[in-house]
Parts: sequence; C-alpha cells; structure tokens
Amino acid sequence: MQAKDERFNHDIDQQTGYKTRSLLCMPIKDINGEVIGVAQVINKQSDGPFTTYDEKVFASYLQFCGIGLRNAQLYERSQLEVKRNQVLLDLARMVFEEQSTIEHMVLRILTHTQSLIQCQRVQILLVHEASKGSFSRVFDLEAGDDEEPGTPRTSPYESRFPINIGITGYVATTGEILLVHEASKGSFSRVFDLEAGDDEEPGTPRTSPYESRFPINIGITGYVATTGETVNIADAYMDARFDPSVDEGAGFKHNTILCMAIKNSEGRIIGVIQLVNKFDGLLFTKNDENFVEAFAIFCGMGIHNTHMYEKAITAMAKQSVTLDVLSYHASASLDDAQRLRNLRIPSSAHFNLHELAFDDVDLTDDDTLRACLRMFLDLDFVERFHIDYSVLCRWLLSVKKNYRNVTYHNWRHAFNVAQMMFAILTETQWWKIFGELECLALIIGCLCHDLDHRGTNNSFQIKASSPLAQLYSTSTMEHHHFDQCLMILNSPGNQVLANLSSDDYEKVVKVLEHAILSTDLAVYFSKRKPFIELVSKDRAVTPHWGECDERRGLLRAMLMTACDLAAITKPWPVEKRVAALVAGEFFRQGDLERLNLNLTPIDIMNRDKEDQLPAMQVKFIDTICLPIYEAFAVLSQSLQPMLDRVKSNRAHWIDLANNDSGEKYDYSLDKDQIPERNDKSSTSSHVDDTENTYEGDSSGAVSLSSETNSKYENLENPVVGLVCNNTLALPRDPKICQLNELN
Repeated sequence: MQAKDERFNHDIDQQTGYKTRSLLCMPIKDINGEVIGVAQVINKQSDGPFTTYDEKVFASYLQFCGIGLRNAQLYERSQLEVKRNQVLLDLARMVFEEQSTIEHMVLRILTHTQSLIQCQRVQILLVHEASKGSFSRVFDLEAGDDEEPGTPRTSPYESRFPINIGITGYVATTGEILLVHEASKGSFSRVFDLEAGDDEEPGTPRTSPYESRFPINIGITGYVATTGETVNIADAYMDARFDPSVDEGAGFKHNTILCMAIKNSEGRIIGVIQLVNKFDGLLFTKNDENFVEAFAIFCGMGIHNTHMYEKAITAMAKQSVTLDVLSYHASASLDDAQRLRNLRIPSSAHFNLHELAFDDVDLTDDDTLRACLRMFLDLDFVERFHIDYSVLCRWLLSVKKNYRNVTYHNWRHAFNVAQMMFAILTETQWWKIFGELECLALIIGCLCHDLDHRGTNNSFQIKASSPLAQLYSTSTMEHHHFDQCLMILNSPGNQVLANLSSDDYEKVVKVLEHAILSTDLAVYFSKRKPFIELVSKDRAVTPHWGECDERRGLLRAMLMTACDLAAITKPWPVEKRVAALVAGEFFRQGDLERLNLNLTPIDIMNRDKEDQLPAMQVKFIDTICLPIYEAFAVLSQSLQPMLDRVKSNRAHWIDLANNDSGEKYDYSLDKDQIPERNDKSSTSSHVDDTENTYEGDSSGAVSLSSETNSKYENLENPVVGLVCNNTLALPRDPKICQLNELN
C-alpha cells in the first residue's frame, strides 16, 4: 500500500516525524483461521513497493507467527492461572498464619489484587458494624505509589507510540496483522512496538498502603455494601450511582469500576473491594469478576479472623489486668503470712491428725492453718522440695481466703478432706507407693479441690447457663476449682512449687488436675468398676502398683473420692452435724432454683421434703459410699474402722427414717436463709425430677423418689460382697440406678 492510500492517516507521520512511503499489513490467524492480531511492515528498503513475492513470504511467516502467538497466549493464560492459584494459596496461608493487624492484612490483599488484575486503583472499605451503608475505615492503593507519574506498563516495549487505527483496524476487521481484543474485534488488547536503541530495563513498581487518601463514591460502594450485589461499570460517568464530584480537583478520573462485597464465613458483609480503571482502557471482564469473587472469600476470612484476633488480644490484655488485680486481692497479705509464720506449730498428735475419726469442731481457723503446716512438715515437703516457709504460710492463707462463705463447701471442708488424705497416707504407708511428688500433689489437691465453690452443683450451673457452664461442658465446677488452684500457685508470693524442676512441676500439675477432677462423682462412677475389679484381684496395694501408672491413677482417683465423702465415715455426732450442713446448702440451692430459675427442685434440695432425708441418706450410703469403703477395707486393714462407721451411721439413718428411736432430726439450720419465693414456682415445670431420678453430690447426700421403703431393717445392702465376687453392678431398681444428674 502506498502512503497515498485513503485509509492511511497522515496525522501519525506528522506527530512522529516519520515518513511512511510503503506499507504491507496482513492479519495473523491461528490454526482455526481466527484473526488474533495484525502485523505491518513499513518502508521497503529499496524505496519501492512491497511485491507479491513479499506478500507470500510475509503470509507464510505469519502462519508460524499465528501458531506462536496462540501458543504464547495459551501459555500466558496458563501462567496467569498458575499465578492466580498461587496467589490464592498464599492468601489462604496468610489468612490462617498471619493475623497481626487489619492494616497488615489489608495491605497484603491490596498488593495481591494489584499484582493480578492490573488497574489504577484498588480500594477496600470496611463496613461499619452499626450501619450497613457507611464505612468505618477505607484503605486504597494506587498504581505507581511513590513513583514518577505515568501509566505503568507490563512490558518496556508496549504501547509507546500512537498507532494508525485506520489501517490496522481495517485489517483486523476484514481479516486482511496488533493483538485483537477478545471482546471486541474492532479494538486491540495490547500493542507492542520496537525501535532501534531500545535497551532500557522495565521499572519495578512499588506500592505502599495508605488509609482514606482519596474520596470514595458512596453511591456505588454503599449500594454494594447494602445489597451484596456485584457492580461492573464500563463507563462510570454514564452510571447514575456514580458521583462525578469525587474526581474534582483529584487529578484522577474514574472510567471503569468493578465493585464487589467481602463477606465473612457467616455470609455477613464486612467490607467492599473496589477496582478502578483497568489498564489500557480495557473493561473488567467476567474472568476478573470470577477471580475477585474467589479472592474476596479469602479476604473475608482474613479480615474476619484478624478482627477476632484483635478482639482476642484485647480480651487477653483485659484478662491479664483483671487477673493481676484479682491475684492481688485474692492473695493473703504479707502481714498475715508473717503472723502465721511466727505461730508455734504443735505436733500431729496434738491435733489428732493421724486419726481417721478426726473432728475439727474445736479447732479455730488459726488451728486449721497450723495443722496444715504440720502436715507439710511431717511429710517432709518443706525440706524435700525447698519450699520457702513464708511462702507456704501465705499460700495457705490465700487458699483459705479463696473459699467462699457457703454452708458446707468451704475452707473447713477442704481442711477435713486434706486431713483424711494425710491420715490414710500415713496409716497405710501408701505414700511409699505414690512417692513424694504425687503425695505433695494429693495434699495440695485436697486443700484446693473446692476452691471458689458457690454452694451450687454442676447441674445448677448448667440449668442457669452460667459462664462457668459455658466454659466447661463437663465437670464444670471441678475444672473451675483446678483453674483457681493454678492461679493461686502462680500468683506472686504464693509460688510454693517455685523450686521444683520443670519436669517435677509438670508432673505435680498433671496429678493435681487428675486429683481435683476425680472429685466429680461422674468420674468416680466411670472408674469404680475397674478399681473394684483390680482390688478383688490383688486384694492389697503391692509394690507393683507403684510401678504402674494406671493402677496408681485409679488408686489416686478413688482416694480423692473417699476423702471427699469421708464425713460419712466419722462418728455419728460428726456425721449428723455435717449432714445438716449439706442439707442446708442443698436446700439453699433448691430455693435459688425456685426463685431464679422458676423450677421445682429435686427431692434432696426441696425443703418441702426434708423429712425424707434419712431415707435418702441410706440410699446414698448403699449406692455411693459402701462400695468404695469396702474396697479400701480390703486393701488395708487399717481402714476397716472407716467401713465400720459407715455401716453404723447407716443404721442410725435407718432408725431416723423409721422413726423407731424417737430421735428427731433438726433441719432448721438454714431456714432463716430462705429467700422470698416466687409465686410461679408452684406451677413450674419439673426438670430432671421424676420418680426414678436421683442426683448425687460428693458432699454426701442423694435424693430418691418420694416413695421410700420403711422396712430398712430388712433391706439387704445391694453392694455388699461385690469386691469378693469380682463384679460391679449397680442395683437394677430404677428408683436407685438412674443417674441423670451428678454433682
């Protein structure tokens, strides 16, 4: 073609100063004959026109060009998909590994988006939680941030010179060589050119995050944030939702816009991602939409996780401050610790600490603390584990301080449980089986096993949906007691385990947790059968038990229950007094269930059925207590007195149930604490309170159906002889055996 051809645009030569004399332009076709580009050669060197032979050579050459270009396009697309998949994988990894700050997360999202979908600006707008149409924070990234102004290019030789669209467009549309845009046959997606002397290296774009630098078009972003719909606009100024004023004075003009909602894992819109002005004046394609949609899923997860992480960090900081404050107030004062340290510590014989029939009724609170110190001294814990005596005094005072002033599960109960453990370990010499570390953990566990008890059992916590029940679905109170134990042990001035090696400390904490959780009767029932089978087989605690973790674990668990229920093994006056305390605490819980939960309490917690308590105590002894104390009597003859007193107390309860002795049981202990009852309680539903249900508690009482057997003198003990028979089976009477509520 000569330059005189009417299709030639002379303006190009005038702009460039280049003189076009002759031009040969041909289409580049793929294997299917589809035009994928245009090639043109300019000014034959002989100054003559391009010949027919030139056309044939050029056409033959372009056939290979077509194949090469199509392969290059396919390779480029595959590479782009690989890159996109890699970016998604990197983002997914980042979502689950990096959750430092929102700023860091958003920066990664912006840069990843910019690297794949080439556009002038990317924005992320986080939706305000209280208002779907407004945004709390806006982040944006612009191509060429901190660089010289100019349009970024993906190639150093791409789109540098103006093109003669008349001729190249004609060739592209008529099929008679520029790469054709897939969506529009009359336009070009990319233009490459080369001029002699081209040797510069392409620049490396740099990006940096900035927050709220540019005005936002609230019409489009607000619409997406509200509706969740994707908006893809080819010409922003032709869309009614676009506000042109955002471009005024900004030196920037919105042309094409792709805006999409970012959702969290629950499907709730938490932000909007907006891409503005795709490079080269191209439109955002459906492929872009699909990729941004996939990208937005990971963005939503990342932003949501980071929000949760920031909230968790804040909550942990608040918790740390709260624990610091609580630790200070929950710890005993140095003055009190010094006063206790200066007290004389009498012998174990003075306190009768080795007696299984021990009674603390005549001891003052200071006496109980001095008795605890004596137990630590006699078991050689202070010397063996290098426990600072002042720290031990303060720790004991802190433990005592963290028991609430409830009727039964208070410091006195914890002290009695620890004394019983001390007496059993020393009387049976089982401390040799456990070793000093486990004995230390057992004594600490006994003293701490009911820390911060609220006077209500696990069942009440679950019914009331208390925060404790939300934290722990099983052994609710026992887990809390263990947590409180660790809090005190780790608080400044109370670290009695500070001088243990890391391995010894870990072992003590593990045994502590096991011991405290074992006071849950649900755990007791799960372990009782294998324990009794073991006892019936060995019939003594042999040295082999000390070498077997499983046997020692069973023995520890059963010991904790035996010590926790030990009031049932004391002389009748002690047992009767303790039973009154337990009944008072249970009745108080029943009152709370009526008043606060609008429920009718089960029998053992129902003041209206207090006359049935003796009968319930008999069933409690038969079902809960006798099996464990019979087993211990088999293991050690020195524990036989405990079993004897259990049977004696059972006889007393039978007499009270039948009212044969003429003795009246006084339940008036807690009646002055009865809160004003809710009138609705009489019509409330019965929760877990059927004729065939009882509720057990390690405090030593159990409720049965209101229907009781008055002929207790003829009732056979349903668990007598189980040890000898090497079997364990609870009575099949449904009035006894349905364990719907424990602790």
